[in-house]
Amino acid sequence: MAWVTAWLWPARTAERTQHVSLISAWVVHFVAGVMAFLFAVGLATWLDGRSFALTPAEMIRVIARGLEEIYRELRLPPIVAGMVLTGIAVFVELEFAVLALVMAPWGARDEPLRDTIKNGLRRTWLHTAVLPWGIVTFAAVVIPLQSPAREWNRNQPTPAWPAVPTFSNLSPDDPGYQKAMDDYQAAMAEYNLRAAEVSREWAAIRARTPWYVRHAEPLTLMLGFGMTLWWLWSLFRFVGGPREVTAMARPPLCETCGYNLTTMGMEGRCPECGEGVAASLGVEGRPGTAWDRRNTVGRVTAWWHCAGEAVRRPARLGRTIRTGDSATDHRGFFALHLPVIFLAGAAGLLGFGVTVGANFWAEGLTMPCIIACVFGSVCVMGTAMFMQTAATLVGGYLTIREKRNLLAGSMRIGCYLTPYLLAWEVFGAATGCAAIGLSEGPVFEVVESMTGIKGEFAAFLSWFILNAAWGVWYLVLLYRGTAGTRYANR
Repeated sequence: MAWVTAWLWPARTAERTQHVSLISAWVVHFVAGVMAFLFAVGLATWLDGRSFALTPAEMIRVIARGLEEIYRELRLPPIVAGMVLTGIAVFVELEFAVLALVMAPWGARDEPLRDTIKNGLRRTWLHTAVLPWGIVTFAAVVIPLQSPAREWNRNQPTPAWPAVPTFSNLSPDDPGYQKAMDDYQAAMAEYNLRAAEVSREWAAIRARTPWYVRHAEPLTLMLGFGMTLWWLWSLFRFVGGPREVTAMARPPLCETCGYNLTTMGMEGRCPECGEGVAASLGVEGRPGTAWDRRNTVGRVTAWWHCAGEAVRRPARLGRTIRTGDSATDHRGFFALHLPVIFLAGAAGLLGFGVTVGANFWAEGLTMPCIIACVFGSVCVMGTAMFMQTAATLVGGYLTIREKRNLLAGSMRIGCYLTPYLLAWEVFGAATGCAAIGLSEGPVFEVVESMTGIKGEFAAFLSWFILNAAWGVWYLVLLYRGTAGTRYANR
């Protein structure tokens, strides 16, 4: 199932492979990694070389040629080369282990920490089976796109630029200096005429170049980022797929201070902090977030409440989250913002183009739009992985401190903080464009004269400090919200 269905139905495949042993999952991961490496070598060799017939035998020869080139590039004895490749393989395995740890909170439940980590490893390893088919799909689109472009370029004339004349090293006192100067000026005039002619020839060639040939490389780049987005989407679906979790037996705790309320009646109060027992154990305790009840309170109201509480009162929001169930409403809240994050990133890149001037638009609108789409994809991927990493670090720290798995709580708070990340993205784009526009202005000229720091670096430093403050405060909010889930009874 990992080989056949994971790339189409990741959540269903994850549900039906939840009992696969870690050893079996790693074997799938290892075989898939080897296949992905061979396919990537073959594709890279094809892209760097000439057009080949797309037969299985020819593709095997392309892969073998690529491996041979890699071996020649190493220029090491076989034993040393084997040690180097082994070290690279170990490094790649460590990267996948880190990826599994980062992704673990997405599928975390109220369970022992080892079960959350095992789930992250198992599903990240099994998901590796998607990579070979992703490369094959990418090649199936790129090769038909690149082949006509290569054929077109091969059949076009290639005007050669003239050599730049060199001036004689004679001194002005030398009798032949004036003649050398006249010859140099005549050669430069001839060079300028020839260079202008070559420029016109290249402009004529470019004018008759088909659109798909002129933009073959940027389209390939955009497709690559699109495939990466698809891989990341399927990874999130796979790691967060349904699975059976045995509910943990926990003593009833006070939602405020964590005092054990085992012997307390519903009408009593916590002897430690005075909080009513019913507030912690009654039907009103942990009602769920407003987004969980969005069909009742309204989607706009629920969004506004969760977005506001996550920033203003994260601990209070954490006190409403139910970490003991398997609800995935918080994931929908996170996914709701991804199109906006993409559009904001693309718009920020176009705003950067307006700031830098006409050179950005020299090729027309097509190239800036392609680059903007790529940058928007980068913003989506960066947001998702930053959220995951922050949830892992904050949730892991509180898990160790509280001796209770709080990764599920940190993940839910992270999802409800997505509007904050969106606002941070807009702020970063606006301040970035402002820093570029002002880097050579009078403000940073004064800074350079006073401190000796170049204006461009001072502008970047100002942008970095402002945005780093946003990042630090995000971690603070995430910490406070996650801490609000540590005494959850349901």
